[in-house]
Amino acid sequence: MNELNLRAIEFRSWKARQQDGLFDIYFGALMLAIAISALTEVLGATSLVRLVTLMVLQFSAVGGLALAKRRYATPRVGAVKFGAARVRRSRASAIALVVCVLATAALVVLTAVGRSPVDPFHRLGRFALPTVVTLIVGIPLAALAIFLQFGRILLHAALFAAAAFALAASGKGFMAPIPGAIAFGASGSISVGIGLVLFARFARRIPRKGEEILR
Repeated sequence: MNELNLRAIEFRSWKARQQDGLFDIYFGALMLAIAISALTEVLGATSLVRLVTLMVLQFSAVGGLALAKRRYATPRVGAVKFGAARVRRSRASAIALVVCVLATAALVVLTAVGRSPVDPFHRLGRFALPTVVTLIVGIPLAALAIFLQFGRILLHAALFAAAAFALAASGKGFMAPIPGAIAFGASGSISVGIGLVLFARFARRIPRKGEEILR
């Protein structure tokens, strides 16, 4: 009975950590990073500068997520020591997030040098690249949503895919700076907006408290 109660408490804490909106803001920040890096070309930057800007902004978002969790979420839900299974899931999710960032950067590089991996999808024409992008980014995110029992990740994956296909539909090319900034800026802003609403609700509902340790 005690073991069942412990697992129930652990599960509630796990779900509470998903209601703070910070993950949503993080995914929005990743898309906004794509938008901002696209605008660097408008200012005359090279493709290399665009790539470096993208990498710096996206890895900064990873660090910002960790810092925000520690500063704003942990004081409210407590510093919980999860069981081994949850720890493995958390580590796997961190790896998956880094892989998504690297995959996005790799696609930008391949597109910039004219070696986009779209040959198997060439019949889709201008929609071939967004299809590849959606598969490479969307499949890991879908797996992550199931693995972490975090359904909202699918919403952000859909927003990412919508931006990619909208950019292709514009006919300006996948690397076009202004359409890219608009498409990913819009999707990123929606994700950030969702996160901010959830965080405001989370902050009102759950006051700060001391550390809780599950053994």
